[in-house]
Amino acid sequence: MIGKRTAFAALTAIAASVPAHAAVTISTAVTQNMTCLDGVCAPTATEAVLNVGDLENLLASSNVAVTTTGAGVESDNLVVSAGLSWSNSNSLTFDAHDSVSIFAPVSITGVAGLFVVTNDGGKNGVFSIASGGYVTFANLSSTLNINNESYTLENSIAALAIAMAGNSQGRFALANSYDASADGTYSSSPIANEFLGKFDGLGNTISNLSIDAVGTRVAAFIYAADSGSIEHLLLTQVSVADTTKTFLGAVGGLTGGTGSQELLFQDFVSGTVVGGNKYYVGELAGSNEGRILESSASGAVVGGSKSYVGGLVGMNECSSKGTDIEESFANAAATGGRRSNVGGLAGGNSCIIGNSYSTGAVAGGEFSNAGGLIGYNADTSGQSLVRFSYENGSVKARVGGFRGGFVGEDLTFGGIRASYWDTTTTGLKEGAGNVDESGMKGRTTTQFMSRLPLGFNTSIWGQDSGINNGFPYLLANPPPN
Repeated sequence: MIGKRTAFAALTAIAASVPAHAAVTISTAVTQNMTCLDGVCAPTATEAVLNVGDLENLLASSNVAVTTTGAGVESDNLVVSAGLSWSNSNSLTFDAHDSVSIFAPVSITGVAGLFVVTNDGGKNGVFSIASGGYVTFANLSSTLNINNESYTLENSIAALAIAMAGNSQGRFALANSYDASADGTYSSSPIANEFLGKFDGLGNTISNLSIDAVGTRVAAFIYAADSGSIEHLLLTQVSVADTTKTFLGAVGGLTGGTGSQELLFQDFVSGTVVGGNKYYVGELAGSNEGRILESSASGAVVGGSKSYVGGLVGMNECSSKGTDIEESFANAAATGGRRSNVGGLAGGNSCIIGNSYSTGAVAGGEFSNAGGLIGYNADTSGQSLVRFSYENGSVKARVGGFRGGFVGEDLTFGGIRASYWDTTTTGLKEGAGNVDESGMKGRTTTQFMSRLPLGFNTSIWGQDSGINNGFPYLLANPPPN
């Protein structure tokens, strides 16, 4: 997954300056360094622009392929930075030597097709849909093919549930944004079978999803199993609750849990997520044994006694194949009951967290561990490592337990590196409540806003007074305006 992270960081830099180095950019600018012949548009230089109106005119009469490979020329990435639409049956192909990134709406209003090809079938290049970008299909009979895999288009939760129940290893996509208000309140997870396939939200939004259920796992997707993926999905104004008191469970906005090698990529959840006693509770996922990349969450997450509660995930736990959270953040208030573990990003962690941050308030009950980023950080797998991360929310806990600016209780003893907490917002001088870790450093709010912390890579992190309230932000995953 390092390839995906590196590729998208490069695309973010491209978006900031168009035209850009080694990219074919579809924009409102005049077409430059591009030739279009027999339905193929290719660059004549590594920096090239294809005017969106010119592309739409070509699509009006024929299929079109836009590629980054020209005669003796190899550009790297393909970037869509202007809104694009067409209404006939002609197909459009984006074929990039490295990555394809969509920063603007792409609307297919006829019965047409969209084909996306990235480097090595997506293993190195990445298909990304950034803030402000999405893909919509007016007709479910249209074609969507990503890296030589065909996707079934659906336009509601009910339709997705039926389709996925019949083919748990299939490939599905959300054709349009969907308001779930008319669905009422679900009494169980809508996607109730373990999902092993691929789902792409295409940057579309499911809003107002309401679930009030009793079960081992409760979320939009009950469980995202091994080797699948859920990408580019926005869930807003969710209300998910499971307040069972008698057994261990997992509750999340997007998924109750992820299996080994499952990928959550560029997903977002906002709203309220509530779990009972002995629960893993996270705004995005209850538990994670896969990979979470460039994802985020906001809102409020609440757990009962003896729970693990995190603004992004309740528990980040290593599987035999490795687990990580990278370039992700949470701005969710996390609250746990008695003897809970509460963190701004993760309630508990025994694996890898890198280049991530949290800004939400953390509150633990009596005898709880409460930390700005992580409530309880262990090394049960021998793989625990937290690096290049920070927090700047408040941290509170009642009597007993451990409370730290960065982590409540840390048992890794050297597993935290180049990470920071805000001494102003937390009022805490200790990074961990139980031990002095040299890898955690306290900084005042003023220091955070003055420059990037030592060790933060400028190809991953940015800083601007108009973004993230002046605090460091992720170039590949900026916060909403």
